[in-house]
Amino acid sequence: MNRRLYVTVFIVIISFYYLCFWHKTDFIKKELPQALVVGVKKCGTGALRSFLMQHPDINFNPSEIKFFNHPWNYLRGYRWYVNQFSPRSREDQIRNGETIQLTIVSFHQIRIEKTPKYFHEDYVTRLIWNMDPKMKIIIVVREPVKRTISDYTQESISGMFHVDISRKLLNRFGEIDPSSELISPSLYANHLKRFLEFFPRSQIHIVDGENLQRNNPSIELAKIEKFLGKSNYFTSTKFSNNTTKGYYCFVSDMGKHKCLGNAKGRRQELVDERVVSKLKQFFKCHNEDFFRIVMKLEQQDDL
Repeated sequence: MNRRLYVTVFIVIISFYYLCFWHKTDFIKKELPQALVVGVKKCGTGALRSFLMQHPDINFNPSEIKFFNHPWNYLRGYRWYVNQFSPRSREDQIRNGETIQLTIVSFHQIRIEKTPKYFHEDYVTRLIWNMDPKMKIIIVVREPVKRTISDYTQESISGMFHVDISRKLLNRFGEIDPSSELISPSLYANHLKRFLEFFPRSQIHIVDGENLQRNNPSIELAKIEKFLGKSNYFTSTKFSNNTTKGYYCFVSDMGKHKCLGNAKGRRQELVDERVVSKLKQFFKCHNEDFFRIVMKLEQQDDL
C-alpha cells in the first residue's frame, strides 16, 4: 500500500514539474503556432489544410500533431511541440518548378496546426488558452447529419467500426444517444460556447465546409486570409473544378493541378431513412442554437 502511495506521489510531482516548468519557456513560445484548426472532423479540415499549405506566408504542419488531446504528447512539453513543425522554405515553394534553390527560412510566416479532436474534447480548450490566450481558432462546420454519416463511413472503411450505424447511434430505447462518439463532434453549439468562454470573438473564425469544398474555395479562403492578417493569395483562378472528382483542385503558378486524395469525395454509406430522420430531429434544436450564436457573433462584427 505504501509503495503504491509513493508511486502516486512521484507521478504527481513529475506531472506538476511538467505543467509548471516544462510549459513555461518564453523563447520556445515564440516558435509555437499562432493559429489552430481545431475541427470539426469530416467537415473539410483536410481540404483546408491542403489549400492553406500552398500559401507562401503560411507554415501549415502536414500532419496532425495531437498535442493537446493526447496526455503523453502534452507532457512532452512545448519544446517537443515546436520540433514537430518544419520551417517552410523557398525550396518547398518551388519544388515543382524548374529549379531548386537552397533552403531559405521565411520568418514572417504564420504557423498553423490541425487536429480535429481539439474541438470536442472539453479539457483541450483550457490547455490551448494556457499556452496562448491570443491563439486564433479556426472551426470548419457542415450540415451535422452529413458529418455524422461521413464520420461513420471513414471509421468503417478504416476497420474501426464493425457494426451497423444504428448500433453506434441509438440507445436501447431506439433514440439517438447523445454520448455516442459519432454524435459529440456534431454538437457545434455546445463546443463553440466553450471556446467563447476562453477566447474573444475576434480570435474565432467559422468556415462553411460545404462552401469550401463544393464551390470555388477562394471565397472561404479569402475570409481566412483576412482573419489571419495575410495578403490575398487565393484568387478564383488558382482553382479548377474537377467534375470527375466532384470538387476543386488547386492550380499552381506552373499550371499544375494539386487535387485531394482519392479518399476525399467518396460516396457515403447508405443509411436507413428512419435513422436519418431521427438524426435530423435530434440535431434540429442544436442547429438552431448554433445559428443563434453565429448570428449574434456576426451582429457584433457589424457594430
